[in-house]
Amino acid sequence: MLESLGADIKKIRTINRTVVVNTIRTEGPVSKAKIVRLTGISIPTVNRVVEELLREDLVCVVSNQHERGGGRPGELFEFNGKCHFVIGIDVALPNMRGMVADLTGEIFTELTEPVERGNGPENYRRLLSIIERLLAETVVEPSKIYGIGLGVGGVVDSSNGVVLQSKITGWDNFPIVQQLKQDTGLIPYLDSDINLATMGEHGFGVGQGLTNIACVTLGTRVLCGLVINGELFHSLTFDNGRIDHFIFDQDLDSHSVLEEEEGQGAFERLVSSPNVLRMAKNALVDQPNIQAQIQDGKQVYLAAEKGEPWALEIIQSIVPPLAVAFANIFSLLNLEMIIISGRLAEESRVILPLIKTYISQKTSRIPCIHSSTLGSRATVLGAVMLGYKGILHNW
Repeated sequence: MLESLGADIKKIRTINRTVVVNTIRTEGPVSKAKIVRLTGISIPTVNRVVEELLREDLVCVVSNQHERGGGRPGELFEFNGKCHFVIGIDVALPNMRGMVADLTGEIFTELTEPVERGNGPENYRRLLSIIERLLAETVVEPSKIYGIGLGVGGVVDSSNGVVLQSKITGWDNFPIVQQLKQDTGLIPYLDSDINLATMGEHGFGVGQGLTNIACVTLGTRVLCGLVINGELFHSLTFDNGRIDHFIFDQDLDSHSVLEEEEGQGAFERLVSSPNVLRMAKNALVDQPNIQAQIQDGKQVYLAAEKGEPWALEIIQSIVPPLAVAFANIFSLLNLEMIIISGRLAEESRVILPLIKTYISQKTSRIPCIHSSTLGSRATVLGAVMLGYKGILHNW
């Protein structure tokens, strides 16, 4: 009973600490009184947490300045993220990307290392290599790097630090957090790539400051991460975000890739980059010179933006299922925003107006949909956010 009570008190303190530092991070410079108003946390608790954060150098005092929105000048507080650093790593094909960044998202060093699909031991060796290179090449003092945020494509148990299954890396039931801590001496934090892309968009991208968002990766995989009530959503089975298994009517499914990979859903086979490429190859069978130049779905989007009729027809064919999926996710969860991330995010400007027009013809409830501003860095910046949250919980 007493142990349970102690655990509950610790959890409440962690929640209060996280809420206060996030408020300072997003609203600063801000006074203690405004933190109380914005969060509803009691004055004594805010005073205690702010004093802790000052001792830990996570916030600093900015004297004699006005708060945002007015107010008398006085002792105001700002997030001190530029004095603390983490390593963020996104393990994906064809390369894992690593960076050293401060807690504001400013990047100091960025490196890549190739991934060999399915070769678990070799990919772990390369993971250690990129960490060693980052520590050796960064201008940041290594002693100021407090942890590693790691994103892996596949099914991961983030609470226990285990990669349950990853076809990309070849890691199955691999206790990677324990192993990395032993091999590097740093504290690692683990989550799936889609969850980290969502954290990146929420922490540093167009979703910053919002409470309920979805992040949809549009590329080789089509997945969805969620922030609900300001917190990243995790399912009980560690495999959330599987919108790739959404189903549509037979007419729409007739466009999908015939060769279905194990575990791959109908929606992904319909709107993913590989299927867009497949449709382009079929459409250009009588134009072999152009066909040979089209090597991935991204080029089809670019051709559609230039007004190429064959490319526009392909893009228009995937608008209905994307529009239906976005409208339903938005309405079901009462979201503030859906963010398109992944390899095709930068090219989504050609399809976004078509999606919005299609939805407006079906319903008056039009989702707010934006393309990612972080591009291919969304997941690795999410890894930085994961490290930031780890620091808040474990300092």
